[in-house]
Amino acid sequence: MVKQPFYYEMNWVIQAVLLLKFLAWIYINHWVQSSFPTVPLLSTADLATQLSSTSGPPPVIIDTRTAEEYAVSHLPNAHHAETIEDIRTILEDYENTTDLSQQTPLVLYCSIGYRSGRLVQKLMEEDVLAQTEGNYAAVNLKGSIFQWANENRPLVTDGQSTEQVHPYNRTRRHLLYPSVEPSFDP
Repeated sequence: MVKQPFYYEMNWVIQAVLLLKFLAWIYINHWVQSSFPTVPLLSTADLATQLSSTSGPPPVIIDTRTAEEYAVSHLPNAHHAETIEDIRTILEDYENTTDLSQQTPLVLYCSIGYRSGRLVQKLMEEDVLAQTEGNYAAVNLKGSIFQWANENRPLVTDGQSTEQVHPYNRTRRHLLYPSVEPSFDP
């Protein structure tokens, strides 16, 4: 019997790891969606399309992770807000500088979509967006920053491009693809 080279085995291991990550993402997306069934989702591809579009107002992007996570990296032009009050402040500032005649997407994200989903649900339950002057449609970014980073979409920190993402914890860092650098080992 001929012994296969080491890289054949390694190839199998890499494929198995990628399959496990893929299955984990299916579970996570189902978990988030079933936890917040009334919260609308926006795919990362749809957000990228909206950001590159010149028709309509650009989406207001809100990062709901901790300040420590936000400092490592975030989506370009994202605002940091962990609470409803933080979001109200961001929207007040936005309304003072923007034409409010068209509906504006309000896109919330976190690491995988759970925290941002919870905050979108809270916005809906407390009818916060109806209390503003703008016409907003709040959505949760499906897969959030981990999915965005896994698709090699742009991330920034202090206005500079980066490939690092805060991993949130030891378990979730494994949801990042090898091309994405966890910022540290929590």
